[in-house]
Amino acid sequence: MQQQLYYHSPFSKTTSFTEKNKALLLSFALSEIFHCTSELSKTWDHPSSFEEKTYDAPLNILQEHSTLLLIAFPVFISSLIEFKEKTSSLIYFLRQNLSFSPKNRLKELFLLLQPLIKQCKDDENFLFFLISHYKEINWILDSSYLPSLFNELYPDSSKLHTLLCDHFHKKGLTRLLPEITFLLNQLKQGT
Repeated sequence: MQQQLYYHSPFSKTTSFTEKNKALLLSFALSEIFHCTSELSKTWDHPSSFEEKTYDAPLNILQEHSTLLLIAFPVFISSLIEFKEKTSSLIYFLRQNLSFSPKNRLKELFLLLQPLIKQCKDDENFLFFLISHYKEINWILDSSYLPSLFNELYPDSSKLHTLLCDHFHKKGLTRLLPEITFLLNQLKQGT
């Protein structure tokens, strides 16, 4: 049996995905979407530079992660197949120099991952990852998305604060506690 080599992920098709692994893989995928938001003005305006760097292009990395997401989250297979297809079509649009709305495409990709995000709501590292990328999420969607999501997942916001602070305190990462408080306050204020 021929084995596929994964360049950008510590996981493979044979990985037994725990809840922590699932959340980490989802973080990797979202990171590439967030990376695309910063690359829009540089790479996406010049498809030739995108093609020259296909090895490390965020969408190619995202495509690799999408293959593994299908294995890690089999419950969401239809949404993840659509996610993989939309990622491929976005790469095609870039390579063919076709016009499209990058923000709308990234929004579609992000929203296809929303059920997975909700499933990973108990992973403190993943929650910290989300609030740390509040600006990118605001750019893709709008400033009300993440506060609404966290309000849905944690109606009592003090429980979320306690969950995150306790987790990082137990890990000895007390230097992150002020940042967590700051980010959660920023989230509440919608700034």
